[in-house]
Amino acid sequence: MVTRAGIDRLLAAIDADPPRLGPEEYRDVAAGALAPLLCRRLAEAAVPESSVAAALDGLSRQRSLLALMEATDELLGSPSFVTTHGARLHLAMLAGHTAAIGNSPLVAAAFAEGALRLAVAGVGNALRTLFILTPDQVGDLDPGYAGRLPRLLGVALDRWGLDPTIAEPLRATLTALRDEPGAAYEYGLDQLRAATAAGADGVGAVLLAARASFADAEAAGEDDVDAALYGAGLDAVLAFFHGDTAGIRAARVTVGELLGRHVMALRNSHVPAWRRPRIEATYAWSRLVAVLDEAGTELAQDVWLNAWTSLDTVLEAYTLDRAVVPVAGLVDPDGFPRLVRPVIETGLSRRWMLIAQLRRAAGQEQATPHLRLLLDRIGELATGAEPATPGAEVQQRLRTAAPCLTAELGPPLAAFVAGGLEATPLKAVEQVALRDAQQRAWLREPATVRLLEQETGDATVIDRSARPAGAFTYVVAVSIQDFAARTNPERMQLRSDLYRILATAFQEARLDWDTIEQLDRGAGVVLLAPPGTDAVALGGPFLRELAACLTEQARHYRLRLKLRVAVAQGLCHRDEHGWLGEPIEEATRLAARDTGTTTLACIVSSGFYDTVIRHGYRRTDRDEFVALPGTDRAFMLAGDPAPGSTRVPVPP
Repeated sequence: MVTRAGIDRLLAAIDADPPRLGPEEYRDVAAGALAPLLCRRLAEAAVPESSVAAALDGLSRQRSLLALMEATDELLGSPSFVTTHGARLHLAMLAGHTAAIGNSPLVAAAFAEGALRLAVAGVGNALRTLFILTPDQVGDLDPGYAGRLPRLLGVALDRWGLDPTIAEPLRATLTALRDEPGAAYEYGLDQLRAATAAGADGVGAVLLAARASFADAEAAGEDDVDAALYGAGLDAVLAFFHGDTAGIRAARVTVGELLGRHVMALRNSHVPAWRRPRIEATYAWSRLVAVLDEAGTELAQDVWLNAWTSLDTVLEAYTLDRAVVPVAGLVDPDGFPRLVRPVIETGLSRRWMLIAQLRRAAGQEQATPHLRLLLDRIGELATGAEPATPGAEVQQRLRTAAPCLTAELGPPLAAFVAGGLEATPLKAVEQVALRDAQQRAWLREPATVRLLEQETGDATVIDRSARPAGAFTYVVAVSIQDFAARTNPERMQLRSDLYRILATAFQEARLDWDTIEQLDRGAGVVLLAPPGTDAVALGGPFLRELAACLTEQARHYRLRLKLRVAVAQGLCHRDEHGWLGEPIEEATRLAARDTGTTTLACIVSSGFYDTVIRHGYRRTDRDEFVALPGTDRAFMLAGDPAPGSTRVPVPP
């Protein structure tokens, strides 16, 4: 019989460094209710290999669903444990699944989820994991287990959906589970993935099938907001394909209405943290609204190209929405949890997106014989013209003069569209292709921009300001305090110090200063960081480095620089005059607040706090942020707390 004294002794033994337990005690505790506490200590302390083996053997015998899930999260949250014992943990998950599938099906599903998380992250034997996700007799499965399987199959298809040998049994199992909760939604997403490989002629039929699946999911109450949003997005794509003006307008209204519900659903989500949708997906959906707005009330001559732009935006939302952090303990070199994105073929939509860019660029220039040829060739594609494979001489010319265009479109399509152009117009077409590649790089990885510059050997070819309108952006607004009271020579000195200090702080925080757009404001500056920026570094190391730089500046210069810094995030747009967007206004407004501090005030918006600071990443100082009073919900890093501010309670 377990006594209070016995529990106290176990707790004391577990809490020791290292835990003072024998092999059998490790096994017994890991199989019982105290497993989460033991696994937390295993993740923190140096424990002999034999003790770890005993504990994982005990964990494979765990029959409490809650204890197993908490224990798994503890182990997967430790970089050192996953690196050293990840493969053994994966085997324990597989063994636990085998032992529990008969009498504890919900626990078996939790073991399967743990094994899948490790396999998606590249730890353990992926094929053995996929084997347990594709049972032979699906109809004999326990209803509780079968109800959880579609979600796991969806994650597996996100990761391995392009590999036919792996994807086919996963799809067969998902089809057999079509009546289970969540299956229709996952089936629709899989059809959306399949549309990208269907070819230009077959994409419409596959999208129609996916639309029907999302309608089924919505009717069944499965992920109704997300299913409705994907359905409305596909309605827009199909309306463009069919030249349906009324359908485009209706899709615009529906997507706009669903976006608000989507944001609320994200905030109130009960999805496990490791596969919780990313807020950036909302901004991809906002880009679709922008595409629909640009379509206007009348259909343009090249409206069929907007179908590919819309499809590309839906695919981007899917990629962001389904990105997961399966193992928090595996981190990138900068310490940020490793994000695993869905593997999806986007070559088809990317090619037609580039054709759309060429069509618009040619339409904006004065008509010349070469531009008319380009427009005519693009027009022929709309009628179903089939490009033939070009001769070796034409291919060599295109690879030399237009390598990016050739790589994006493929030799047949590139030769059909631009093979008849002379050197000067061909160079202009190649620059459009480079800009298109650069725009995509801003959305996914800013470092790609620098690789393109290195490839061309000419940074002026890539316009760094040409980030796409409607892009998710991190905004840092910086204001110099008491700037108006200074003389012009003093202002010039302070501005020089400001830019030097900001560049240093970014570099010391391992943030790429070269990717930052700078909007000078005289008494300060607004910095726009692309979506690939390390948000944790921005909310932690950057602010600390900035404080250190200001301390150094005060020590060596007569004029002391005093700053107010505000960080926000959201959708920003670029027009012919510059940048605009609510995050810019919000950050500027916060940086203008009187916080009562002397040297440095660091403020973050509610959105940045909720998505970055609140989660307590080890490089941020969550406990040091206080809530500011006022209508704008915002938080300040507590150095000298502002009047009326209140400390934020730390989540349990």
